[in-house]
Amino acid sequence: MQSEVNVSEQALTSKKNIIIAHPSASFAEQLKMHLVNEGVNVLGVYVTSEHLLEELYHFKEENKFTVDAIFLSSSLCKKMRDKKLEVFADVTAKIREDFGRSTIIVLSDEVANHPLHAELVSLGIYNLIVKTKDKSSEINIKQLINYIDVPMEYYEVKKYKDFDTNISWRKFVNHKNDININIEHHKSGTSHSVEPFADSQERKPETEEVVTTSKEKPKKSITPKVQQKSTPDFLMNAEEENWILPAAKPKILIQEKIIGKSIIAVTGTTRGVGTTHTAIAIANYLSERGYKVKLLECNGSTDFEKIEQAYHGSKSIITTSRTFEINGVVYVKDLEKEDYISHFVSEHTHYVLDIGKLEKSEFEEEFHRASCQIIVASGSEWKQHEIHSFIEQHEENDQSRWNFAVNLVEQIIIKDLKSAMPNHQFIRLGYYPDPFVVDDDTSQTLTQLLDLPKLKNKWMKLGLISMGIILLLLILILLK
Repeated sequence: MQSEVNVSEQALTSKKNIIIAHPSASFAEQLKMHLVNEGVNVLGVYVTSEHLLEELYHFKEENKFTVDAIFLSSSLCKKMRDKKLEVFADVTAKIREDFGRSTIIVLSDEVANHPLHAELVSLGIYNLIVKTKDKSSEINIKQLINYIDVPMEYYEVKKYKDFDTNISWRKFVNHKNDININIEHHKSGTSHSVEPFADSQERKPETEEVVTTSKEKPKKSITPKVQQKSTPDFLMNAEEENWILPAAKPKILIQEKIIGKSIIAVTGTTRGVGTTHTAIAIANYLSERGYKVKLLECNGSTDFEKIEQAYHGSKSIITTSRTFEINGVVYVKDLEKEDYISHFVSEHTHYVLDIGKLEKSEFEEEFHRASCQIIVASGSEWKQHEIHSFIEQHEENDQSRWNFAVNLVEQIIIKDLKSAMPNHQFIRLGYYPDPFVVDDDTSQTLTQLLDLPKLKNKWMKLGLISMGIILLLLILILLK
């Protein structure tokens, strides 16, 4: 397991600080490994434009260090499986405008004569890594890093001004679409809330010549361009959407800053296995450990509304608020997908998603993006086939972060499951009828499930506190 340790802010300024934004978490992590091996500090990896923009503005608020470069994939902005390239252009323009000191480097999955490239050039974004016609490209990792200080020059990218007018695209000469960000300023106690960006309207392509309107002149190269050779530093792509990275030996890393929020997604192999029960227990367990926790109902049910009514002791209570709080945990009722991102600008550190059944859920992508992925399952022999079916249904997804929480079975069943499916983690969930009260046994199980440091037994902690009080009293008596 990777060790994460906070170090001084000086370390953040001694290296190049970069951010990676790519929809494929596995690719981004591989790219991060290459960059770290070359002495670059990777501040964060983001798979959606929303998360990227939120963190960029948080970094800007903190003003503790400079983001030297932002690596962007042209496939970053998506709605389900559809790429929103015009939205990507708007997001890139917004970053260009508000973070002018950061070098933008775009890894484009589009054909060379796509209008997207012409629009990016018109914005003064010259660091375009574009695939060739046969969809194969080579990028030298060291040269990629060199673009941070010595960006491409206009003569290298002006060819992208001649784009294919048969590809549907809006008019973008002197074009600017506003991108609005919803960010809360916690330090000042103020906030500004504006509408999130929407999909750009498609227009018929224009045949007018593209005018370069760069506000920032690219830095002139002070070193000669180095011709790329086929070395192990190359990135190569052989598929339309995927860049293939070379093998790289991982270094033992000391994380310089733990950035972002912990997202724990809870789903079930089928309905009725106790997903909500488990999610509530996890949220209360984390709250008891001192974390600021938000529990989001992402399954289209009204269970949280009933929980709120039971808590207030009245079934007739009607509240207009979408949230309520119990034992320090903030509950978000019946969350709509379009409101999902807005909850991550709060001060909470841990977010638990009660997704319910994963199949056909609009939050399925969020489950696969979560830092901790928990699947509640029944361990009964006649229901173990549901676990096998669940694994097969999602075989195209990364399952390395999956943890199966198996209800009410003996430890021998867990051993059998591990033997039958050695590539997956199985943890036994015992009997805990009240998820709002986490006993010691359940606490130990959840510690293992969430892979958190173990806490000492409550009675041991109380004993140590009592001994401390007694010693203090004895010292006071002796001093008299």
